[in-house]
Amino acid sequence: MRQFGLLIIAGALVAGTLGTLMYHFVRSIMTIVEDRKTQKELEKLVQNSETRREEKRRQNKERLDNGCDHLWGAMITGFPANACRKCGLEQERPQGHCDHEWQIEMASVPYGFCRKCNKRYSNQSLFS
Repeated sequence: MRQFGLLIIAGALVAGTLGTLMYHFVRSIMTIVEDRKTQKELEKLVQNSETRREEKRRQNKERLDNGCDHLWGAMITGFPANACRKCGLEQERPQGHCDHEWQIEMASVPYGFCRKCNKRYSNQSLFS
């Protein structure tokens, strides 16, 4: 009877060990499958973002192709540093609804303003 009890205990230990191993094996296979799905989705997102970036670069290049020989850089007056000193367009299209075209307003303290939306750009740090 004792041997039969020990055989049952040994069999239960072997079955439990095999069951645990099978559980971890199936779980790892499921994790690998999920990781592959996630990797495919990530690759698709990267491809879409690259496509969007290229489209944005192309649109920006077309936007800046207005016949102006652009001159970028900061001026002494209150004019955005990333805007062309000649035509007023910024190097990158700004966020928001307005594609600003900056112009200088000569006042007691010169400042730049957008011809389209009248947004004011003032660089007071140069004059303080």
